[in-house]
Amino acid sequence: MALLSLGGVCLLLSCLAAVSGDDVPVISIKTNESSEVLLSCFLDIREKKFDWKVNDTKEVFFYDPDDGGNVYGQGKGDQDPQFKGRVKLFDEGLKSGNASIVIQKALVKDTGNYECFYIHGNGKKTTKSRISLTVGCILKDRTEEKINGACPKPVIHSHDTVSMTNLKCEVKGAFPEPTMEWQDSTRKPIKDAVETKSEWKEGRFDKIWEINVKQSGIYYCVVTQEGICHQTEQNTTVHIAASGPSTDPGYNSSLVAAIVGLVLLFVATVVLGCWCHCKKMKAMKSNYLSAGGENLRITS
Repeated sequence: MALLSLGGVCLLLSCLAAVSGDDVPVISIKTNESSEVLLSCFLDIREKKFDWKVNDTKEVFFYDPDDGGNVYGQGKGDQDPQFKGRVKLFDEGLKSGNASIVIQKALVKDTGNYECFYIHGNGKKTTKSRISLTVGCILKDRTEEKINGACPKPVIHSHDTVSMTNLKCEVKGAFPEPTMEWQDSTRKPIKDAVETKSEWKEGRFDKIWEINVKQSGIYYCVVTQEGICHQTEQNTTVHIAASGPSTDPGYNSSLVAAIVGLVLLFVATVVLGCWCHCKKMKAMKSNYLSAGGENLRITS
């Protein structure tokens, strides 16, 4: 019975520890890369020394008023290089215990579990804020980031026939495996593209997608690698002499402008010709009348 009571006391103490003052709830925040994200933390006015960490290892921000305001965010201490120049503190807010920070130009790799600690005089830390941050990526051309496996801009090959043009979109050295989409000049997807090559060489994909087009216009090959949020594209202009009316608004506008220009030139030429002809006839008539008048005077 004594052992049972002792076990019950231990269980009770464990439960109390689980709901102690240090058990701060986790706040989940989701944002997209390149945005600003606010991580909130509030201390008692007397508690000025604090520290922000992510995943228990990386230093994000540190402040110590007893050390002349030593702040990682201002280039002092051991702030992780990942956060240098991107973390901002509310300086005025320190007077009221606001230890919140803003991470600027968020990166996907900023995703993690953040904690804000109040640091006691004896070095003991008390957790004041826990935040689970998820930074989602956005599809964009990441060629300049030199990500391993990110494919360069695709290469487009074209072959003309009498009534259509064959277009091939080729990518090399891509990983993860890319997807591809042909689009017309209005950026509307073209559904009848066919994958004619897919090779796996030395840990990379080489692929070709083909399409036959019968209308003049601009065509885009868009290549996407969702796993690394990489998207790049290339375009080409197709001119098919035997094609019917183009579905390309830009092409049609140029064609209409050319036709209107030719019509106006024709009308101007006709008008100018008529004017010159009339002027010539008027001159001839004037000369004829002048010649007839002189003869009349001579015979009289």
